[in-house]
Amino acid sequence: NGKLNDEKKARMERLVLLIGKVKLRDFTSTALETFLDEMKAMEVPRPEHWKKPHPYFNGSMVEVDGKLERRKFSPSTIRKYYYAIRTCLMWHSKRHNYHFDNKPFQDNPPPPAWENPRDRVVESEKGELDRLLGACDKMYKNQEHLKDIIRFQIHSAMRMGETLKMSWKHIFLNEKEPWKSYILVPKEHQKTRKHESTDDRAVVMVPELYELVKNRLLPRASKPDDLVFPFWKTSTDLSKRMRVIWKNAGIDDMRAHDFRHSGVTRLFSDTNLTDIEIAKISAHSDLNTLKRYHKARPSAIGEKMWKSMGAMPSTQKPKKAPMEPQQ
Repeated sequence: NGKLNDEKKARMERLVLLIGKVKLRDFTSTALETFLDEMKAMEVPRPEHWKKPHPYFNGSMVEVDGKLERRKFSPSTIRKYYYAIRTCLMWHSKRHNYHFDNKPFQDNPPPPAWENPRDRVVESEKGELDRLLGACDKMYKNQEHLKDIIRFQIHSAMRMGETLKMSWKHIFLNEKEPWKSYILVPKEHQKTRKHESTDDRAVVMVPELYELVKNRLLPRASKPDDLVFPFWKTSTDLSKRMRVIWKNAGIDDMRAHDFRHSGVTRLFSDTNLTDIEIAKISAHSDLNTLKRYHKARPSAIGEKMWKSMGAMPSTQKPKKAPMEPQQ
C-alpha cells in the first residue's frame, strides 16, 4: 500500500525467492531456526549484471588472502530478513483478523545487529580527513557538497538518514551565543521513531560544526522546506559515492557509519558530558551501547574519584593575597 520504501520492497522480493511458498501451519519455531541456520551458511547471490570485479564494487565478493571469494550473509543482514518475516506475518494476521503467533520469534531471538562492534574512526592526526576531502576533488560532481557532508557527519554524530532528511528550517544558528545553536531532528526522521520514549531531538553544535554551518552551508540556503543535501535520495546512494572516495583516498576498512562513530567518540574524549547528555545528542536509546565508547576517556573515572575524595594534588600555584590599598 505504498508504505514500503524501495530498499524494503527489494528485500521483500528477495525474501520471496529465498523462502518460496510456506504454509502458515508449517511456520514453527523449528522451521524458523532451520531457516536462520541456513542463511548463516548461504553465499550472497551474485548480481545478474555482474561479469567481472569492479574497482569499487566486487559483486558480492570479498577479498581473502589476496583472492576474491563469495561473501556470506552477515548477522546484521539476516536480522533484517528476520524482522521482515515478522512484519509480514503481523500484517497478515491483522489483515485477516486472526491471532499472531509470536512463539517462533520468542524461541529464536534475532541475530545481533553488530557481530563485532566496530571501533573504526576517522584518524585526523594520521591525515585521513585531509585525504578524504582531497579525494572528493576527483569526483565527477558535487565535490564541495561531499566535503561538507563528510565534515557534517563527523562533527554532528548524526545518522546518515537523519542528515539526508534535514531541511534548512531545522537549523537554528545563534551568532550572539553560538553554544545555543542546534539542529532539530524531528521524531519522524529518527531511527527509533516508533519507540514511545522518542521525541524531537536537538543536536547541539560543537565549534567545528557551528563554523561549518555558518560559513559553508547557510550561504547557499534556499527555501525553509528544501533539503540541505538534496543530491542523494537515500543513505545507500550516498554510501556508493563514499566507496569511490575511500578508494581514491587509499583508505581501507571504512564505512559511512564510521563518521558518526568518530563524532560520538570525540564527545567522550574531548568533553565532560555524561552518558545521558551524550545520548540526547546521539539518540542512542540503549545506554549500554555507549559503554564501548568509555575507553575514549580512560582516566576520567579515576580523576573523578580522587577529586571527590580530596586526594587530587593541586597543580595550580596559590593565589597571592590582594595588596592592601596604600593609605
